[in-house]
Amino acid sequence: LSVPAGLALDHPVRKWAAGAALVAAAIYLVLSGASVSTQRAFIMVAIMLFAVLVDQRALTMRNVAIAALIVLSMSPEAILLPGFQMSFAAVAALVATYEALSRRARTKGLNQRMAQYGRLRRFVTRDVGGLALTSLVAGVATGLYAAYHFHRVAPLGLVANLGAMPLVSIIVMPLALISVLAMPFGLEYYPLTAMAWGIEGVVTVAGWVANAGPAGNTGHLPVLALGLGTAGLLSLCLLRTRLRLIGLPLIMLAALVVTQRSHPDVLILENGRQIGVRMNDGRMALMRPRGEKFAVGIWNRAFAPAHVDGAAAGDGEGTGSVFRCDRWGCVGVFKGSRIVHASSAASLGEDCLLAHILVLGFDGPNACSFVPEATRPLVITRDQLRSRGAHALYFGQHGADEPLSVRRSFGQYPRPWTQHRFADR
Repeated sequence: LSVPAGLALDHPVRKWAAGAALVAAAIYLVLSGASVSTQRAFIMVAIMLFAVLVDQRALTMRNVAIAALIVLSMSPEAILLPGFQMSFAAVAALVATYEALSRRARTKGLNQRMAQYGRLRRFVTRDVGGLALTSLVAGVATGLYAAYHFHRVAPLGLVANLGAMPLVSIIVMPLALISVLAMPFGLEYYPLTAMAWGIEGVVTVAGWVANAGPAGNTGHLPVLALGLGTAGLLSLCLLRTRLRLIGLPLIMLAALVVTQRSHPDVLILENGRQIGVRMNDGRMALMRPRGEKFAVGIWNRAFAPAHVDGAAAGDGEGTGSVFRCDRWGCVGVFKGSRIVHASSAASLGEDCLLAHILVLGFDGPNACSFVPEATRPLVITRDQLRSRGAHALYFGQHGADEPLSVRRSFGQYPRPWTQHRFADR
């Protein structure tokens, strides 16, 4: 629909549209339940639209910073969430990229040159090229946080976006709006049915790209790599002079840290029902190959990324040579250390004498106290797992002959966000 020339010239149509969009966004916020992620999105959109209402540029790094400050003032913990990190990383990278392109276009007269292009050439250069650049920049900016939180990236995300966006823009979104307008008349069935075809097309494109390309499993990223990568990204986005190039060595240093990462040898789930051992070939051998599949999937993506798409990690010959189980528990031998999981106290005395690492499926605060301290096993009780979360054990080069290094999901003392774990102690 085109706006009459007189109306567009004599009235602030752009402000009217921004005000209507702000009202629509507020209504959607209420209808959606106002979750944290929706609040963040609304605040960012509201700041951009308010900038239009007061005759300011909407897409600037200042507005991105204001949105981040408002979100963090309301929910300081949001800075640790993947949604916050990925959304603001993408927006900051896009704003920085297009601000740089705008400056270059003004200095080199690219806009005038673009006006001389034919319609087809303008479409390919401006529309398709812009979509590809947007997808590429956003994908690169969010890849670091996707790798850290989800242990995988989308290597062919650009291809998927180029294939799916026409379906979303031409079919899905217009039909979604039409279906809302048709709901008061009970006619939403028809546009929703047609919209389903478009959504199926998007899913088909996503499935084809996922099957055609590499899996993109990255494995666990150290916190130091995340910090260095974030510093590099902020330098590239926020600095205006040649100093922004300092972000490149920071990103290279983050990649170097990733190559030097270490993986735990033994993983113990916080409910004590699953133990995983990382074999020499990188596979995860499991105490219960078919148990706790959700957590095991995360372990595989984080610590055995090369084997995620193969047979289920822990199945096969490796598992049988590590753990043997009966009704009293399980025993495994790994790098000269005996790992024992005791299901009941019936065999606790024997387990204390046999094990180097003893995981109790019951509360036993004074377990193995009769064993001399020099030969006493590392005892991990159900209460410790419940309060401190999952445990990761790191062996020395000589296995049982060297002290273990133990890392836990949560600290020794309760924090405001972990007090519930210590409530019953």
